[in-house]
Amino acid sequence: MALPEDAPCPRLCHLIKWPDFDGYGFNLHAEKNKSGQFIGKVDDDSPAVLAGLREGDKIIEVNFVNISNENHRQVVERIKSIPNETRLLVLDEHADKWYRERKMVVKSSQSNVTFFRTPVPRPPMGTLPVAESSPDLALRNRPSSSSISKSEEQSVPSSSSSSSASSSHTTMPPQIIHFASDDI
Repeated sequence: MALPEDAPCPRLCHLIKWPDFDGYGFNLHAEKNKSGQFIGKVDDDSPAVLAGLREGDKIIEVNFVNISNENHRQVVERIKSIPNETRLLVLDEHADKWYRERKMVVKSSQSNVTFFRTPVPRPPMGTLPVAESSPDLALRNRPSSSSISKSEEQSVPSSSSSSSASSSHTTMPPQIIHFASDDI
């Protein structure tokens, strides 16, 4: 099935750690009553921001493996599974809604994926993210199917997370209630 011309572009963000920066510079969280794993705060001048991550992005794949059936802990482990780098396929809220309405599964192999990569060495402060010339660059380093374990190819049953649930109720406007959150 051909992808419609108006299909929003998923972003494949290749994050690479810098020796003088702690982590990737983003917070990963799950929201109560909303399925999926999301990018929370993204630190200024971090590997994450320069790899194209934005607050509110929904993670679709980690290192070319769909994480829709994985819980928060499993996603954190998958992000940390390759030392000093990770690849996240993400959608902004508009794109996520567009694909969900059409019941389409987003994959890093789609022709409309935009590829971003953390610049190495670390660029001057204030540098903005720039998309690479071709999403094919992202697939060049994709693990072959023979190097992906059978457990990674299978869906992992989702389990409910009970860490740090917030039960406070106020009359303030609705807010995101995180039930799992990690700085990465």
